[in-house]
Amino acid sequence: MRKNRRKFSQTDEKMKNFVTFEGCDGVGKTYQINKLREYCKQQNFTDVVFTREPGGSSIAEQIRNIILDAKNKEMDDLCEAFLYASARIQHLHDIVRPALAEGKVVFCDRFVQIGRASCRERV
Repeated sequence: MRKNRRKFSQTDEKMKNFVTFEGCDGVGKTYQINKLREYCKQQNFTDVVFTREPGGSSIAEQIRNIILDAKNKEMDDLCEAFLYASARIQHLHDIVRPALAEGKVVFCDRFVQIGRASCRERV
């Protein structure tokens, strides 16, 4: 009998402390993550990091500003997708991976789903 289980890889092990808040616009993702941030602060948890996407780091925030700038409403969908991907890569490099390497838990307001939802929204 063939087993369909995927082996638990080293990447999976590193990402197990990466928690994302996903959902459609207006469902309360940011509200919930802010409530969790308040709770962690009250409990004096020091091994947690809160971040967001797109953005989260200096360069990724600059990319976020381009994506969200109303003057860029004529931006091509593929261009927007590449900007989201670029912001995500920078965010992972600057914030997420270093925090996980230090053994911290990273809570992210949106991650992969934001790009998919935004692209569909404009269709």
